[in-house]
Amino acid sequence: MVARKEQIEFIIRPDGEVEFVIKGVKGRKCEEIARLFESLGAVEKAGNTGEYYEREVDARISGRAVQ
Repeated sequence: MVARKEQIEFIIRPDGEVEFVIKGVKGRKCEEIARLFESLGAVEKAGNTGEYYEREVDARISGRAVQ
């Protein structure tokens, strides 16, 4: 199993404007993360990456004990 790499990239411009990009999070889960940062200031522009439109996948592992 390969671990998924989740990242948040911040770009701070000389004029103080901050841009962030959430990477490695598929579907609507990134909206929860974005809301945390959007609560810090006014949002001038928002958009979705291609990952937003990909299907969310939850990994589940199941099994039984063998004796």
